Amino acid sequence: MSHRSAPVALRTAAAFLLISLVAAGVACAPGRRTAAKEGAAARPAPAPKGPWAPRSAVARRPMLPSDPDRAATKDDFAGKDGCLDCHKDRVRTLGGSFHAALQDPKNESTGCEECHGPGLEHVGFADERAIRDPRKAPREESNAVCLRCHAAVLEAPVAGHREWVVDRKVACATCHQVHFPRERRAEDHGRPAAETLAGLAEAGAEPVEAAQCRKCHPDAHPDMARSGHDDLMEGMRSCGECHGNGSLHAASGGLENLILLPTRQDPAEADRACIRCHEEAERPLLAWTCSEHRRENVACVACHDPNAARGRTLLQEDPALCVRCHSDVGAEFRLPHRHRVPEGTMKCADCHDPHGNEPGFHRFELTREACVRCHPEKGGPFVYDHTAKTLEGCTVCHRPHGSPNPRLLETREVRTLCLSCHPDLPLSHEQKPGSVYRQCMQCHVEIHGSDVDPQFHR
Repeated sequence: MSHRSAPVALRTAAAFLLISLVAAGVACAPGRRTAAKEGAAARPAPAPKGPWAPRSAVARRPMLPSDPDRAATKDDFAGKDGCLDCHKDRVRTLGGSFHAALQDPKNESTGCEECHGPGLEHVGFADERAIRDPRKAPREESNAVCLRCHAAVLEAPVAGHREWVVDRKVACATCHQVHFPRERRAEDHGRPAAETLAGLAEAGAEPVEAAQCRKCHPDAHPDMARSGHDDLMEGMRSCGECHGNGSLHAASGGLENLILLPTRQDPAEADRACIRCHEEAERPLLAWTCSEHRRENVACVACHDPNAARGRTLLQEDPALCVRCHSDVGAEFRLPHRHRVPEGTMKCADCHDPHGNEPGFHRFELTREACVRCHPEKGGPFVYDHTAKTLEGCTVCHRPHGSPNPRLLETREVRTLCLSCHPDLPLSHEQKPGSVYRQCMQCHVEIHGSDVDPQFHR
């Protein structure tokens, strides 16, 4: 390149740079309303610092077709100070929220009117119809206003927002409060999960109607309407009876640490919500406090789905539900000699009361009374009863779930079992191989009890 052509190239580059700067200045000048009216498309802006960072519409992508302010001009707006005279309290709460930047004089936004729409007629004529309430506006219009700044929740979905807004067609204002305090919101996002109904109320959560819950959770459970808790879906009682007050959960956009999930609560606290309603009306809970399940800190929701249809609240059928925790018993049901539970002939609940036992009802009573319901001929009463049975119960000799030995016996040989309690045999009862005295039940036939012979002879 010659020395003469160099100044020409520099002048050309400088002119091109100047034109670019002027074009950029026009695109960034305050006047998006005019540009929108003329059909000019706004240039995409750099990505915000965070998905919730409020930004002026000047730097946003083109407005959605459903945006209600698409055709508004700059002259339709009252300005940032126009709201202050009548709405001091709302302006104050906005100043402490995540949308406080809308009030910044250096911000090229229209302040309150970014969300509430052009307010000149509202200010001049005090016409309530001339201003937009995002909570009452049509869903498409209300969401279009929010997505000017918060499109990131759809591009990089946060907590399922794309599903709620696009698929479930839920309005943003159904869950979110624009004037919600910034400090409260930040605290709620970082606080530990709520643990009790009382704790959630103390944190400031207030009751919400079930209808509001269903807007975000329409398919929370398909059988809820046919469940025993269907009355919680209408009227003053609501989902909060079990899940706690839901206002903070809704305002935060569905944070799980601001609502109670019984399956994640401490079992004693989770059961407290159940017992509040069921302890006076349901017999099974009368003995719950002395049951083994209660002592082992097993919650109601470990076995029951409270939202399932009436009569089908168990998470699985018996015995599959029981062997989830009692795997050792499940293994015994695979032994050669067993009660026919896996085949469906019996259920665990035929012998066991999962909700509790009457006071004092434990090993001995269970293993005697539960057995004689099906084996009454073994239970007596007899004039001469087998002391082991009456003092220790059937399981002193039998394994109730399953055994490798016939008749569910604890040992393969009956003799071995007898000798464990009767080691002091008469000298005549030789135990050497081949001796007739090795077969105890050849003489002591009525081993469970007899009405005629104290030695259980026939």
